[in-house]
Amino acid sequence: MKLVINIALALVAGLPLATVQGAEAVVKPRVVTEAVKHDSDDPAIWINRADPSQSLVIGTDKDADGALYVFDLQGRVVQDKVVRGLLRPNNVDIAYDVMVGGVKVDVAVVAERYAHRLRVFRLPDMAAIDGGGIPVFEG
Repeated sequence: MKLVINIALALVAGLPLATVQGAEAVVKPRVVTEAVKHDSDDPAIWINRADPSQSLVIGTDKDADGALYVFDLQGRVVQDKVVRGLLRPNNVDIAYDVMVGGVKVDVAVVAERYAHRLRVFRLPDMAAIDGGGIPVFEG
């Protein structure tokens, strides 16, 4: 996970990914994210189109008491944006300009595996806009 986030952060920041040593390219991280409680996975990058330096990396922390972690481009956890108490979050994706209540918003959508629901959070504040979740995999 850290390697994937490192590469993603480098791409967003416009940094070179590799240096050449002999005939071999070596990937060197420019940024390493802070550790999370359990099993970090599934990063998604939200690009702040108004100010790309304020873009965010969002990743799941897969466990029964999991979370949706939010990192800045320096790899630091943005504590006030972390969504805790998710029941085994899995696979997060970003969607831009989704119409919600007649207003275009960017969203992060994550599956909450043990609760059998999708969760939807508005970006960049990570406010829940799903009324507690959208049921999936029922029956």
